[in-house]
Amino acid sequence: MPELILRFNRVAADVDDDFPIPFQVTFEGQTSDFAVFKNPLDDKDLAEIRWYLEQYTYWPSDIDDERARKVEGQLPKWGRQLFDAVFGKEAGRLFERFDDRRGENNLLVIETAEPRILRLPWELLSDKSGYLFSKRPQVTVTRRMQTLAANKSAGFEPPVRILMVSSRPEGAGFIDPRSIATPLLEALEGVPEQGEVEFLRPPTLKALDERLRDENLPRVHIVHFDGHGVYDQGVGLGFLLFEVETFQMHRVDAEQLGALLNESGITLMVLNACQSAQPDDRKSFASVASRLIESGVGGVVAMNYSVLVETAKRFTAEFYGALARGKSASAAMDAARRDLFRDTRRITFQRPGEEETVIVHLQDWFLPALYQQADELVPFKPSPALRAPSPSGRGQGEGKCVGFPPPPLHGFKGRARELLDLEGPSRGAVSSRCTVLADRARLRWQPRRRSGSRARTCSSGRPSCPSRPAPAWSSCWIRWATPWWRTISRFTRAIKLPPSPNLCAKNRPWWSSTTSKAPCPAATPQWRIYKPCSPPPPNGFRH
Repeated sequence: MPELILRFNRVAADVDDDFPIPFQVTFEGQTSDFAVFKNPLDDKDLAEIRWYLEQYTYWPSDIDDERARKVEGQLPKWGRQLFDAVFGKEAGRLFERFDDRRGENNLLVIETAEPRILRLPWELLSDKSGYLFSKRPQVTVTRRMQTLAANKSAGFEPPVRILMVSSRPEGAGFIDPRSIATPLLEALEGVPEQGEVEFLRPPTLKALDERLRDENLPRVHIVHFDGHGVYDQGVGLGFLLFEVETFQMHRVDAEQLGALLNESGITLMVLNACQSAQPDDRKSFASVASRLIESGVGGVVAMNYSVLVETAKRFTAEFYGALARGKSASAAMDAARRDLFRDTRRITFQRPGEEETVIVHLQDWFLPALYQQADELVPFKPSPALRAPSPSGRGQGEGKCVGFPPPPLHGFKGRARELLDLEGPSRGAVSSRCTVLADRARLRWQPRRRSGSRARTCSSGRPSCPSRPAPAWSSCWIRWATPWWRTISRFTRAIKLPPSPNLCAKNRPWWSSTTSKAPCPAATPQWRIYKPCSPPPPNGFRH
């Protein structure tokens, strides 16, 4: 595995931003003399990149479109300027040797703890032939933190267990919980024997810490955080938004998260959360990604800027699809970049009073970053029988699940917020892989239950899937009520429901208008009046 290392030294925190930074280039044991790096991108250039990725797509106008096209035209120029700034005479000769000996999994490593280096878009690096990731074989740009502690993450052993943390706290901007989980599950349908997917319920920091420290449960290899993230410049730290037991927002900063995950043995962590890799101008380990690396995680996939939900969905599908084909994490990153690069359509909408459909294009393929301390990360073995999942979502592992009715002709879309809220206190749950497939066939939605905390993939070699636990009443009611939930979502209606402790006293769901603190009803169905307390917020575009 050819590896070219750009190693930048730290400089004092109080020096000017344009202060030259010493660095060396290393390849195959040969190290160049010290040279100085002068940043070719000023603050205005970095501000334009941030505007393009984080503000342009909110409501693009004709003027914004013109500005965005200028930024897109500058991207290859900025990549070439970064390349010329580091590969001078001696370093350039080492790069030529590296380029001539390219094989599989070629890595160009940015190794540093200098914040001024970490904030630059090194994923844009390009030589005279084009972007490095587009070469064949490709060159993957990765980042490596200069830490004093040795990496102690364990490797992968089958079955590879992925812990999915899907956090949707109140007040954080709702995103369909299916948006990331569905492409992840579909990407792994071809390797049922090698992988298991577990959903953390409830998605709280306490539950995550207890699960990773529980020695009686199987070890977690990959943690995927699906939720919101933010970088607070006032505090100088990155945050991930977890839930608490009451579904409210819990801002967990990088320092707290890194301390709890210290030497937890996680091999790879994927954060499709906004600004989860954004560094501070003066602190090396202020971002969530860099702090997790310091705590001993083998590799972290994170976002340098805010990310669109559509981008996160497509990245997840291609990244895990490449992993399932036996690719390394770095090669999977390039596969996902290529998919984002060749199709730049992100948002489709119509302006008020206009019939023409507007398609917003965005070149955000360089937004994900890979921080890797461990050796090459290859979770799955190549499978010659692997085939891509079908567009309908039915792949290899689905046909072996028995005891379920055939899938309907039509799927279910929309009302994701109502379906999530209808679970009420039962928002802590799990289902087997067969349950996921059955729910996908019915509603394309995965209910959560109170019994257990695991969702396991179904093996195509087994005669049947694990037995399906008895669902809570809310899941059954949702499947029964879904066909006409659309008609009652904004109006008061009488609904006949079986008795349930979920309807008693303080455990009433959010849409209940009953305020009585009477005990649970008798074991006979009763008529109750329900209506939504307030209309749900519009679906968000960003993580």
